[in-house]
Amino acid sequence: MRIALIVVPLVLIAAVAGFLAWKILGLKDRLVAQLETALHATAEIGSLNLDLGKGELLAANITLQNQRADAPWDSAAIDQAEIHFHFTDLFAAVMPLQIDLTGWKVSLHTTAQPYAPAPDAGTPAPAVPPEPPGPAWIRVTAVSASEGEVTLHTADNQVVLVHGVSFHSDSPGGADWTTQLTVGSIAAGTFVTESGSVELHSDASSVTFNNLLVHCGDGQVAGSGTLDLAAPHALKANFTANAVPLTLLVAVRWQVKLSGLVSGTVAYQGDDAAGSAQGHVSIAEGKFNLFPWLGKVTMLVGLPDVGGMEVDKAEADLAWKNHIVSLTNIDLRKESVFRVTGQDDIAADGTMDGHLKLGLPTAAISKWPKHQTDVFSVTQDDYSWADVHVTGTPEAPQEDLSPRLLAVGAEQGTDLIKEGAQKATDLFNQFLK
Repeated sequence: MRIALIVVPLVLIAAVAGFLAWKILGLKDRLVAQLETALHATAEIGSLNLDLGKGELLAANITLQNQRADAPWDSAAIDQAEIHFHFTDLFAAVMPLQIDLTGWKVSLHTTAQPYAPAPDAGTPAPAVPPEPPGPAWIRVTAVSASEGEVTLHTADNQVVLVHGVSFHSDSPGGADWTTQLTVGSIAAGTFVTESGSVELHSDASSVTFNNLLVHCGDGQVAGSGTLDLAAPHALKANFTANAVPLTLLVAVRWQVKLSGLVSGTVAYQGDDAAGSAQGHVSIAEGKFNLFPWLGKVTMLVGLPDVGGMEVDKAEADLAWKNHIVSLTNIDLRKESVFRVTGQDDIAADGTMDGHLKLGLPTAAISKWPKHQTDVFSVTQDDYSWADVHVTGTPEAPQEDLSPRLLAVGAEQGTDLIKEGAQKATDLFNQFLK
């Protein structure tokens, strides 16, 4: 009996020790194996230190390399991961864990495809292999991360850099996760922001984001939307801009031509194959130096040179599809000087195709009867209007108004000289340059 009293506790202790050894001694290899299985990636862990008293596992110098072609990430590196658990959970069939990451980088690529003509109707969509199962013996209940850097490669070979990324995610169980995320800055070409934040909720099928707020100079962009996790990854989102510097939103080649503060709304929807957006924008404190001919026209009829002049109103409806920006219902005006209405399509290479109407005050154009009858022939709202077809690029814009003005000027050149309008004649000569 006494022997039994001694042996039984020893057996129990040995069993517990053996169980702990099974749980702990091969932990590093098992973590690597499970990471590789769950992520379909190669994984390396530089060091692994266990503190049972604190319920803490410290992993350092972790590198991951994606091996799954359809996954939206390429590689990741983590300086340190602190994995927290309760000692008693070592005996559970599934071990709940909380993870803190410090100093991490991840490289992503978009699942969207570059714009291309639609394939033949008979072309089958490529099959997407099912996701591999995750590790069955652990369940992550919370993840916190700080000092992160994200690099996103877009379908058009552009790069988006997100600096200073921190987040906290937790899950009550299952596939539902709630995340609070902040960033220090975002850089995408000329679009460079300051701090931003967003709230995320994800489940097995989708990710919903709300309360997106990104600071851009003295302005900001807000938004919300939903992304489907299954292919073709449908995305629907709504964004609102308030006083965002226009120079942040356009390519470098446009920045010397345009300035102002953009406000408006845009609704986006798309998937891996295509995307489109619609909205309305207005620009405060706008200056537009796209049309050098416009200043010549206004000076010709005795109005101020509008080059570099701040306009009183600038707004338009906006649509984006197949990498073409279409501006419709354009309303650009400087009161008592000019108005421009119409539409303009701008391709990704910067080429324009605009069908515009230029209005000059009738009181000014009426002093030049031939111009009014032959060019600015439609009168409405105290303005006389002429059609203008604009093409070319920001560096070399072209239009068809100047030749018509030249033709009319040639006809009445003698009258201009008689009236002593040498300045107008000089302006006509400029059109020839």
